[in-house]
Amino acid sequence: MPAVSFVVVDTGYFHTMGIPILRGRQFDGALDPAGAQTAIVINDALARRLWPGEDAVGKGVSFGGLSGPISVIVVGVVRDSRNQSLRADPAPQAYFLLTQSPTSHSLLHLRVSRDAQSVLRAVKAEVHPLMNGAPAPVFSSVRAMLARSIADIRLIGTLGAVFGGLALALAAGGIYGVVSYETSRRRREYGVRLALGASPSSINGMVLWQTGRLGAVGVLLGGGVTVALTPVLRRWIFGISPLDPLTFGSVAALLCFTTIVAALGPAVRASRSDPMSSLRAE
Repeated sequence: MPAVSFVVVDTGYFHTMGIPILRGRQFDGALDPAGAQTAIVINDALARRLWPGEDAVGKGVSFGGLSGPISVIVVGVVRDSRNQSLRADPAPQAYFLLTQSPTSHSLLHLRVSRDAQSVLRAVKAEVHPLMNGAPAPVFSSVRAMLARSIADIRLIGTLGAVFGGLALALAAGGIYGVVSYETSRRRREYGVRLALGASPSSINGMVLWQTGRLGAVGVLLGGGVTVALTPVLRRWIFGISPLDPLTFGSVAALLCFTTIVAALGPAVRASRSDPMSSLRAE
């Protein structure tokens, strides 16, 4: 049996938290009356572990309890959610109904569609008298909690974007310098080509083709290194694959575009070489 994380929730929990029901149903006050534990909702990770390739809804499962094993029926399967850390894969999780498994510690979740502060003031006014002299409740938005949990990752991402931009600028400058030097070194050759009937557009195309070919080789080599580093990147990204084709494609296109733009100036100068000066030099 896998290690299972247990969460006690009320009937509106999944709707409030935006956790979709994949199969079966969520808890219902009429179908799941208060009293002995009879129903349970599990996440997809636990369903795959216990009944791979089968529908878990309607299956019976037993959990160890302080007073002995508890046998319940799975009434629903919900999508996996990361409750502890975004870096960890979703763990097997089971949800018990609050009226069937009372607990002394609870969290109140609110989903608001208008001014949150006015709603919180009204909720505090209702809840505080029920707390028997305890300190006033403290509310925090899920967005703020999420921001705190990924603050270090966001910092690393920001620094990576800044240094990546600097690296791109340096690469573009290096490409421009190399292409400019190569163009100036071959200026006489381009002049002779023009004198023999080559068109300026063909000279432009030749310079851009040679530069683009070098850029494509660099993109392929860099892509290979990135693919080799995906195990390291996996723990820093969420919601997408380390080999996301859209990301790889857009970065490759940006690098190729930068290479072509860096080569435009030297290509134009090469096409404007004076054929007579080249012939006199020869």
